Amino acid sequence: QKASAKDHGDWIKQLDGMFAFALWDAHNNQLVLARDEMGIKPLVRSLIGSSLIFSSEVKGLRAHPGFEPQLDEQALMARLVWEYPLDATTLFLDVHQVRPGCVEVWSL
Repeated sequence: QKASAKDHGDWIKQLDGMFAFALWDAHNNQLVLARDEMGIKPLVRSLIGSSLIFSSEVKGLRAHPGFEPQLDEQALMARLVWEYPLDATTLFLDVHQVRPGCVEVWSL
């Protein structure tokens, strides 16, 4: 039986402190990406073809040869208007934050 975000979220929600991490669940062939409730530690991800890449900051994604950063003009405008990202976007197209307090489970 495959583990779900809820299954992983149950134990992750019990963690105390600041964290952002990736965990490979070899039993279920799943990658778990998680951030604490406050979201102080960043965690970003992007899909490049069939590859999911992730890092604690966007510049870490540059290690992937297929990553070609492009400005997301809509995200930039939203930040200029609201002074804060209203969603999981970053200033780069197709690069998203794992939201604070969220657990993402990717089946690979």
